[in-house]
Amino acid sequence: MSILVAYPGTGEFAQQIALAMLEEKMLEAFVTTFAVHADDGALRALGGLPGRSSARLRHSLMRRSVDLVPSEKLLRRTGLDLLRTSAFQAGFGAHFVDTLWDLMSHDFTRYVARLVRERAPYALYAYEYTAREAFAVAQQVGTIRILDLPSLSSRSLEGLLARESERFPELRAVQDRYFKRRFPERQARRDTEIADADLIVCNSTVTRNSHVAEGADGARMIVVPLAAPPTIDEARPRAVSGPLRLIWAGTFSVRKGAHYLLDACRDSALQGVEIDIYGTVTLPARACVGIPEFIHLKGAVPRQDLLRQFEEADALIFPTLSDGFGLVVTEALSRGLPVITTDRAGAADLIRHHENGLVIRAHDAQAIKDAIGWCLDHRHQLNAMRPAALATAKARQWPQYRREFMTALRDGLLARGFSWPAVPHSAAHDLKPSAA
Repeated sequence: MSILVAYPGTGEFAQQIALAMLEEKMLEAFVTTFAVHADDGALRALGGLPGRSSARLRHSLMRRSVDLVPSEKLLRRTGLDLLRTSAFQAGFGAHFVDTLWDLMSHDFTRYVARLVRERAPYALYAYEYTAREAFAVAQQVGTIRILDLPSLSSRSLEGLLARESERFPELRAVQDRYFKRRFPERQARRDTEIADADLIVCNSTVTRNSHVAEGADGARMIVVPLAAPPTIDEARPRAVSGPLRLIWAGTFSVRKGAHYLLDACRDSALQGVEIDIYGTVTLPARACVGIPEFIHLKGAVPRQDLLRQFEEADALIFPTLSDGFGLVVTEALSRGLPVITTDRAGAADLIRHHENGLVIRAHDAQAIKDAIGWCLDHRHQLNAMRPAALATAKARQWPQYRREFMTALRDGLLARGFSWPAVPHSAAHDLKPSAA
């Protein structure tokens, strides 16, 4: 009994799904796009070269690494995704990069469809927008179709972005018409995938509810919240003197609520705050005019560097408007960092207000001001949240997630009338325990 996992990227959540199936000896293969693996000879050779350029290239490549799946289980469809990645890094326009992404997505799905026809696995586990053609072939050969929905409803997101543009005209970008024109076709594709799936997996109740509100069948859905990376041993207290240091991690964009953070900081008399932004800035330039001096744009950094920065900060600021989960939340918790987030992040289910962080209203600059003000006025209480933040991450580790996922997957398929091995053939006695 084998399951083919297909995801056009290297996100850890997808690799953890593949590892869960590998541990149960059910993984047919993990299919992805451009990726590097520790067994790649070129990567090892690059690590031996001196100089900053080779180090930067290695760091860039490691952001696309697959390290939880053995090379013999890894299949890569590289060409178009490598071209798209290169175009993005070279600064090509959004239209061109998006066109390459669309070509890559459809090519990837057709490639997976061929694999399904050739191998006829027990099930295909695919992700939104890259499943339709493969699902059609899966139905023909009798393969179960499992769809992962990692983000909130695209219709609700499209409406959200439109409302934000009306409210804040400076957010309008030249590419908005292009994306609006492409939306109906892309939404129809997602609708077909949702309708064709035998089982749908969501990463939070927020994600599930957004799709049910748009007409998806909740009876075909299971919810398994994501997890945290390996934690530090102990949450070290921070000095309560000196500036309050907040960290933003991830794309500095409309969807993440970046403009509300800027409004909160421009319009308030905040003193003694430093905010470091780690991530690519995609807000239109005119929306970034007059950024306060205490906000520092640091750019994207390797994940391990970001985790180290978390240990030296006082809180994560994550005022997202739409996130199915938000792995940056669990990454912060794994370093004992309290989290300020909104009720529109799936990971907010893990935050207990004033215990390991703060949960605030989305779309509300005043709520952000109030949260930062509370942190300034209650430095000792904020510091005291660090052990609770770390405990939350320790209680939600990836090995636990994988066990919960496989149980939920089995129960979900059985409830839908599909078969499952009567006795789980766990590979725990064959494989070394994973620390992932």
